[in-house]
Amino acid sequence: MDIDFDEQHGAFVREAHSLSKDFQLVEATVKEAPQMAGEEGKGGQMLVIDGVELGLRGVKPSAGIVELARVFGER
Repeated sequence: MDIDFDEQHGAFVREAHSLSKDFQLVEATVKEAPQMAGEEGKGGQMLVIDGVELGLRGVKPSAGIVELARVFGER
């Protein structure tokens, strides 16, 4: 993730890549973070990462979460 700042000191993602073979990065952006109820002033910023998980090869989704966790742990 390469994050930079523009002339107005606003953060933006210059470049982003996924290093995982099981996750394809679709988009990475810096956005205004939501404020908590009752807070005054300008909120902070948050990094938003969108992508697609390719799943665990050889494990059927019907196997259940315990089997998925076991296989993931073995990797």
